[in-house]
Amino acid sequence: MPESHFRQTPRVTGAGTIDQCRIVMILPACRLRDVAFGIRVAMTLTVLCGAATGPAWAVSVDDFLARMYSGPQGTLPYRLFVPDGYTPAQEYPLVLFLHGLGENGNDNRNQLEGQTGPLVFAAPANQAVHPSFMLAPQCPLGSAWTDTSMRLRVAGIIDGLRNEFSLDTNRYYITGLSLGGYGTWDYLSQYPDMYAAAIPMSGGGPGGLASRLKKLAIWNFHAADDDTVSVDNSRSMVTAVRRAGGSVVYTEYATGGHVIWTEAYATPVLMDWVYAQRRGAASVTEPLLALGTPSADPTWYTGATNVDLAGTASALGQTIKSVSWFNYANNARGTAVGIGAWSVAKVPLVANKTNVVVVTATTTSWVPAYGGNTTFNGALAVVQSPLKEKMALQGGQTILQWTGGGPPFRVLRSGDPTGLDWTEVANPATSPLVLDMGVGLGFYRVVGR
Repeated sequence: MPESHFRQTPRVTGAGTIDQCRIVMILPACRLRDVAFGIRVAMTLTVLCGAATGPAWAVSVDDFLARMYSGPQGTLPYRLFVPDGYTPAQEYPLVLFLHGLGENGNDNRNQLEGQTGPLVFAAPANQAVHPSFMLAPQCPLGSAWTDTSMRLRVAGIIDGLRNEFSLDTNRYYITGLSLGGYGTWDYLSQYPDMYAAAIPMSGGGPGGLASRLKKLAIWNFHAADDDTVSVDNSRSMVTAVRRAGGSVVYTEYATGGHVIWTEAYATPVLMDWVYAQRRGAASVTEPLLALGTPSADPTWYTGATNVDLAGTASALGQTIKSVSWFNYANNARGTAVGIGAWSVAKVPLVANKTNVVVVTATTTSWVPAYGGNTTFNGALAVVQSPLKEKMALQGGQTILQWTGGGPPFRVLRSGDPTGLDWTEVANPATSPLVLDMGVGLGFYRVVGR
């Protein structure tokens, strides 16, 4: 990870986070441990600028097995949570958690000790509904998750777990914060067919590889006032995936600073959302923007110069604040008519080009204290290619051929040169089409989308 991504900023974190206050305290009775982006304190602090509170997940690092991986790339300590009542007769999801820079080391505790956010996956309340494994490796000092050797070691751990336990390979989930947020985006880019869903936080990634991620379910979190990792890193990644035709849920808090993960992981709908995802399958879980017109398919072929869109937007009963659209081929944009059920008329298209049209809905961030919004989108790749027809004589037959447009095609005939009276001669029609000239000379046209 280039050092320019990070600037160390003091933080005081207990059960929650105090971000905007710069606090100097002498606490001889407390066990302090330095982290890259703050000082974690094993207590809840109440100060003039606000109270740090957060959920208690009733689980700790000691509820995880302590293990050591050894392979061709070296060793790597990791913690593993095994669900209560595990049975090989059942397949279980696996959650991979990548910690932040401050937890780097080799004690095999620091990656989880004092965490008040990601432990939600192993919490009894979540396990009762979504029994699953949780894997938390520890990145060595001086290394980053994006290092090739680290990728291979983590992959080696997962391969070993798959052989040891009954894992549902269609339900591997990955999440990470800060340095681990970068790792999450990176692992999705390197192994796009491995994971069903991802939850990156306060990080960024390789936007040039966004096309690999367009079929993945992603819910990203960042705060606009993050002064450690700029929110622009998340914004650019989300934009890149959407531009590639993917769908991303993106929560951007107005405030909260860098350390937002306690609140983010506690988002009420997050656990149900992530565990509902399956590898290779489009998300059907809210927050969800669904396109119905002109098609629910991700690609639409047409010879028209514009396209009408319609669909629905829903966020588990939360208010939809707006629905907007953007065509990346010509930068045309606008606001849809309607909110829950929305429509857009005549989105202009660029000829002979793939027009990626993204429709985005905006709803709550689920954290009123931080403000901000959550956006979620649908995308349609509209391939615009005007219909071009030609007629030729081949071996005594009259052949009609055409290119462009979009199926289904129909062929119409008229004996009137003014073309006022057309008769359908083929439906559906495919090119090339042998014409029946026994009916006499005529005029023909092809009709498609």
